[in-house]
Amino acid sequence: MIKSSKALYACLAIAAIVAMTVPIGYPVWLASQQKASPYNSVSVSNPTLGIRLDLSVASTSIKAGDDITITIGEHNTRSVENQIATASNWNIRGLSLGPCNFHGPTGLAIMRGYYTKDSAAAGLHLALWHPGIYSCPAYVGVDSYIFDPDSSLATIVTYQGPNTTFKLQTENRVHFSGSWTEGTQPFQEDAILQPFSRGMYTLVGGDEWGEILVLNFAVS
Repeated sequence: MIKSSKALYACLAIAAIVAMTVPIGYPVWLASQQKASPYNSVSVSNPTLGIRLDLSVASTSIKAGDDITITIGEHNTRSVENQIATASNWNIRGLSLGPCNFHGPTGLAIMRGYYTKDSAAAGLHLALWHPGIYSCPAYVGVDSYIFDPDSSLATIVTYQGPNTTFKLQTENRVHFSGSWTEGTQPFQEDAILQPFSRGMYTLVGGDEWGEILVLNFAVS
Protein backbone atom coordinates (compact mmCIF):
# COMPACT_ATOMS: atom_id res chain seq x y z
CA MET A 1 0.00 0.00 0.00
CA ILE A 2 2.90 2.34 0.88
CA LYS A 3 4.63 1.52 -2.41
CA SER A 4 1.43 2.28 -4.33
CA SER A 5 1.10 5.64 -2.59
CA LYS A 6 4.72 6.52 -3.35
CA ALA A 7 4.19 5.58 -7.00
CA LEU A 8 1.07 7.74 -7.14
CA TYR A 9 2.89 10.71 -5.60
CA ALA A 10 5.75 10.25 -8.05
CA CYS A 11 3.35 10.27 -11.01
CA LEU A 12 1.63 13.38 -9.72
CA ALA A 13 4.98 15.11 -9.23
CA ILE A 14 6.07 14.29 -12.80
CA ALA A 15 2.73 15.50 -14.16
CA ALA A 16 3.07 18.75 -12.21
CA ILE A 17 6.58 19.32 -13.59
CA VAL A 18 5.39 18.70 -17.14
CA ALA A 19 2.43 21.05 -16.65
CA MET A 20 4.75 23.76 -15.33
CA THR A 21 7.18 23.27 -18.22
CA VAL A 22 4.61 23.75 -20.99
CA PRO A 23 3.53 27.33 -20.24
CA ILE A 24 7.11 28.36 -19.44
CA GLY A 25 8.65 26.73 -22.51
CA TYR A 26 6.01 27.79 -25.05
CA PRO A 27 6.76 31.55 -24.98
CA VAL A 28 10.48 30.77 -25.41
CA TRP A 29 9.71 28.66 -28.48
CA LEU A 30 7.35 31.34 -29.79
CA ALA A 31 9.92 34.08 -29.29
CA SER A 32 12.49 32.05 -31.23
CA GLN A 33 10.18 32.19 -34.25
CA GLN A 34 9.81 35.97 -34.07
CA LYS A 35 12.85 37.07 -36.01
CA ALA A 36 13.48 39.74 -38.60
CA SER A 37 12.82 38.67 -42.17
CA PRO A 38 15.94 37.05 -43.71
CA TYR A 39 15.33 38.95 -46.96
CA ASN A 40 14.95 42.67 -47.67
CA SER A 41 12.33 42.48 -50.43
CA VAL A 42 9.15 40.58 -51.24
CA SER A 43 6.83 40.56 -54.24
CA VAL A 44 3.49 39.11 -55.25
CA SER A 45 2.20 38.88 -58.81
CA ASN A 46 -1.37 39.12 -60.04
CA PRO A 47 -1.29 37.30 -63.39
CA THR A 48 -4.94 38.07 -64.08
CA LEU A 49 -4.29 41.82 -64.04
CA GLY A 50 -0.69 41.63 -65.20
CA ILE A 51 0.77 43.55 -62.26
CA ARG A 52 3.22 42.88 -59.44
CA LEU A 53 3.32 44.45 -55.99
CA ASP A 54 6.85 45.01 -54.65
CA LEU A 55 7.86 45.86 -51.08
CA SER A 56 11.42 46.31 -49.80
CA VAL A 57 13.46 47.84 -47.00
CA ALA A 58 17.09 48.94 -46.92
CA SER A 59 17.63 46.61 -43.96
CA THR A 60 15.55 44.43 -41.66
CA SER A 61 17.81 45.29 -38.73
CA ILE A 62 18.29 48.89 -37.59
CA LYS A 63 19.57 50.67 -34.50
CA ALA A 64 17.25 52.61 -32.21
CA GLY A 65 17.00 56.16 -33.55
CA ASP A 66 17.85 55.20 -37.13
CA ASP A 67 15.49 55.47 -40.10
CA ILE A 68 13.79 52.56 -41.80
CA THR A 69 13.83 53.13 -45.58
CA ILE A 70 10.91 51.55 -47.43
CA THR A 71 10.16 51.20 -51.13
CA ILE A 72 6.74 50.09 -52.35
CA GLY A 73 5.42 50.02 -55.88
CA GLU A 74 3.10 48.49 -58.44
CA HIS A 75 4.73 47.19 -61.63
CA ASN A 76 3.21 46.29 -64.99
CA THR A 77 4.53 42.83 -65.87
CA ARG A 78 3.34 43.06 -69.46
CA SER A 79 5.35 44.42 -72.39
CA VAL A 80 2.40 46.53 -73.58
CA GLU A 81 0.27 49.25 -72.01
CA ASN A 82 -1.98 47.80 -69.34
CA GLN A 83 -5.19 49.55 -68.27
CA ILE A 84 -6.57 48.40 -64.93
CA ALA A 85 -9.78 49.61 -63.31
CA THR A 86 -9.68 50.78 -59.71
CA ALA A 87 -11.07 48.32 -57.20
CA SER A 88 -10.81 49.70 -53.63
CA ASN A 89 -10.61 46.06 -52.55
CA TRP A 90 -8.10 46.59 -49.75
CA ASN A 91 -7.30 43.45 -47.79
CA ILE A 92 -6.26 45.62 -44.82
CA ARG A 93 -7.87 49.00 -44.23
CA GLY A 94 -5.83 52.03 -43.25
CA LEU A 95 -2.78 51.44 -45.48
CA SER A 96 -1.44 54.76 -46.68
CA LEU A 97 1.47 56.66 -48.23
CA GLY A 98 0.66 59.94 -46.55
CA PRO A 99 -2.20 62.30 -45.73
CA CYS A 100 -2.38 63.73 -49.28
CA ASN A 101 -1.41 60.64 -51.25
CA PHE A 102 -4.88 59.45 -52.23
CA HIS A 103 -4.43 58.78 -55.95
CA GLY A 104 -2.01 55.86 -55.76
CA PRO A 105 -2.99 52.19 -55.70
CA THR A 106 -0.67 51.15 -52.84
CA GLY A 107 -0.25 51.86 -49.14
CA LEU A 108 1.66 50.69 -46.10
CA ALA A 109 1.61 50.56 -42.31
CA ILE A 110 4.04 49.73 -39.52
CA MET A 111 2.97 47.89 -36.40
CA ARG A 112 4.90 47.17 -33.23
CA GLY A 113 5.24 43.42 -32.71
CA TYR A 114 5.54 40.37 -34.89
CA TYR A 115 2.77 39.64 -37.39
CA THR A 116 2.39 37.43 -40.44
CA LYS A 117 0.21 37.90 -43.51
CA ASP A 118 -2.52 35.94 -41.73
CA SER A 119 -2.45 38.04 -38.55
CA ALA A 120 -1.46 41.47 -39.88
CA ALA A 121 -5.06 42.72 -39.99
CA ALA A 122 -5.18 42.54 -36.18
CA GLY A 123 -2.19 44.85 -35.68
CA LEU A 124 -2.39 48.45 -34.45
CA HIS A 125 -1.00 50.89 -37.02
CA LEU A 126 1.57 53.38 -35.74
CA ALA A 127 1.06 57.06 -36.61
CA LEU A 128 3.81 57.55 -39.19
CA TRP A 129 2.86 61.08 -40.28
CA HIS A 130 2.60 64.19 -38.15
CA PRO A 131 -1.01 64.44 -36.95
CA GLY A 132 -2.84 67.61 -37.83
CA ILE A 133 -4.58 69.44 -40.65
CA TYR A 134 -3.09 69.22 -44.15
CA SER A 135 -3.78 71.43 -47.15
CA CYS A 136 -4.04 68.76 -49.85
CA PRO A 137 -4.79 69.20 -53.56
CA ALA A 138 -8.38 68.64 -54.58
CA TYR A 139 -9.26 64.96 -54.77
CA VAL A 140 -10.03 63.71 -58.27
CA GLY A 141 -11.81 60.36 -58.48
CA VAL A 142 -9.66 57.72 -60.19
CA ASP A 143 -11.35 55.49 -62.73
CA SER A 144 -8.37 53.43 -63.89
CA TYR A 145 -4.60 53.23 -64.26
CA ILE A 146 -2.87 52.83 -67.63
CA PHE A 147 0.56 51.42 -66.87
CA ASP A 148 3.41 51.97 -69.29
CA PRO A 149 4.91 48.74 -70.68
CA ASP A 150 7.02 46.89 -68.09
CA SER A 151 6.93 49.91 -65.79
CA SER A 152 5.64 51.35 -62.53
CA LEU A 153 4.72 54.62 -64.26
CA ALA A 154 1.00 54.97 -64.90
CA THR A 155 -1.44 57.41 -66.43
CA ILE A 156 -4.33 58.18 -64.10
CA VAL A 157 -7.71 58.21 -65.83
CA THR A 158 -10.23 60.19 -63.78
CA TYR A 159 -14.00 60.26 -63.76
CA GLN A 160 -13.83 63.78 -65.19
CA GLY A 161 -12.86 62.48 -68.62
CA PRO A 162 -9.75 62.19 -70.82
CA ASN A 163 -8.77 65.84 -70.36
CA THR A 164 -7.99 65.34 -66.67
CA THR A 165 -5.52 62.48 -66.96
CA PHE A 166 -2.09 62.80 -65.36
CA LYS A 167 1.04 60.69 -64.87
CA LEU A 168 1.78 59.02 -61.56
CA GLN A 169 4.87 57.12 -60.46
CA THR A 170 3.46 54.25 -58.40
CA GLU A 171 6.84 53.35 -56.91
CA ASN A 172 7.44 55.34 -53.74
CA ARG A 173 10.31 55.52 -51.28
CA VAL A 174 9.70 56.75 -47.74
CA HIS A 175 11.75 57.02 -44.55
CA PHE A 176 10.58 56.77 -40.96
CA SER A 177 12.51 57.12 -37.70
CA GLY A 178 9.58 56.57 -35.37
CA SER A 179 5.90 57.26 -34.79
CA TRP A 180 3.91 60.25 -33.58
CA THR A 181 1.92 60.71 -30.42
CA GLU A 182 -1.01 63.12 -30.62
CA GLY A 183 -0.74 66.45 -28.90
CA THR A 184 -3.36 68.54 -27.13
CA GLN A 185 -3.09 71.75 -29.19
CA PRO A 186 -5.72 72.45 -31.91
CA PHE A 187 -3.25 72.00 -34.78
CA GLN A 188 -1.14 69.34 -33.04
CA GLU A 189 1.89 71.66 -32.70
CA ASP A 190 2.88 69.72 -29.58
CA ALA A 191 2.74 66.28 -31.21
CA ILE A 192 5.89 64.31 -30.37
CA LEU A 193 7.90 62.00 -32.60
CA GLN A 194 8.86 58.90 -30.63
CA PRO A 195 11.86 57.05 -32.15
CA PHE A 196 11.41 53.35 -32.75
CA SER A 197 12.29 51.61 -29.50
CA ARG A 198 14.02 48.26 -29.31
CA GLY A 199 11.95 45.30 -30.38
CA MET A 200 10.21 43.67 -33.32
CA TYR A 201 8.13 45.54 -35.87
CA THR A 202 6.03 44.50 -38.83
CA LEU A 203 5.82 46.38 -42.10
CA VAL A 204 2.79 45.59 -44.22
CA GLY A 205 2.24 46.83 -47.76
CA GLY A 206 -0.81 46.32 -49.90
CA ASP A 207 -2.69 47.42 -52.98
CA GLU A 208 -6.32 48.12 -53.78
CA TRP A 209 -6.69 44.81 -55.65
CA GLY A 210 -6.35 42.87 -52.40
CA GLU A 211 -2.67 41.87 -52.36
CA ILE A 212 -0.62 42.24 -49.18
CA LEU A 213 3.05 41.75 -48.33
CA VAL A 214 4.79 41.59 -44.96
CA LEU A 215 8.36 42.22 -43.81
CA ASN A 216 9.46 41.97 -40.18
CA PHE A 217 12.30 44.18 -38.95
CA ALA A 218 14.15 44.42 -35.66
CA VAL A 219 15.30 47.52 -33.78
CA SER A 220 18.25 46.98 -31.45
